[in-house]
Amino acid sequence: ANICANRVAVYGPEEAVLAFVAAAKGPVRGPDYGLLPTEMRIIDEVRAGKPVAEAFRDANLRIDRLIDSLPSTPMNRVLSASVAIPPVDESEFEQWAADVQSTVERMSAEFGDANGETYLSLQAFVPMPDEVARETYGHVGYHWQLIMHGCKWHVSVAAPSIEAVPDPFGGVTGQSVAVYPLFDSPNSPPFPALLAASARHPEVTVVAAFADPEMDSFLHLAARGGSVLAEGEMDSGNLPRSCFGRYSEDDGFMAGEEYVDEASALVYLCELAYMEAQESLPSVGLR
Repeated sequence: ANICANRVAVYGPEEAVLAFVAAAKGPVRGPDYGLLPTEMRIIDEVRAGKPVAEAFRDANLRIDRLIDSLPSTPMNRVLSASVAIPPVDESEFEQWAADVQSTVERMSAEFGDANGETYLSLQAFVPMPDEVARETYGHVGYHWQLIMHGCKWHVSVAAPSIEAVPDPFGGVTGQSVAVYPLFDSPNSPPFPALLAASARHPEVTVVAAFADPEMDSFLHLAARGGSVLAEGEMDSGNLPRSCFGRYSEDDGFMAGEEYVDEASALVYLCELAYMEAQESLPSVGLR
């Protein structure tokens, strides 16, 4: 599945939780240098007198350097062995440049300014460096976000609810929780960005859950002060019955079939992560 479901809950003293919520609101995307900035820079450099071959070579060297600067993964090594922008001959350059500019115009008309604010900005906690944003997203930014944020694109999240955390006896614990309910992420959860967020706000515990029923993958994480308190992965066979539903007669041939209810599974996974976090840090007031 390309789009998967997430839930995040932030526990701690009310003042610390409110500080997290305020800091988490920010830009959906990183710095905006326009569409296809690497290719547009090549065009500008050639029109300013740089030889075509040199402009392509310099662009690919910049991209390789940025990819190599990322934390090492097998994907990095594959990327470093490839050429991000195949060079063209000088005789083909003007047609290539015209194709690039036509693509930029089409994309601008189609997407416009898609940037805006979200209540859980991955950029707020792990900002994209300018030198990465200055290159075309598909060449560097895509891979940077996948490694540094945990998912290849941004996430758009609604405002959280904030409430007191009850204790088992009907009182309150003195803790508050901000809940960011169901939101989507592409392919994978933004756990690395949330781990970084916990480091920036060491007085709170960040709990997160991720559900991909199509791939039968369900993940949970609890972090505090940049350290993982709890994490785990399970398949649907390990979820409690409360996480399942059945299709109704209105669902046609699926009627009566069982399915994983994403929202219920996410609530369960967050509660599981919170419970495991309590067990690992009983002295920090989580109870």
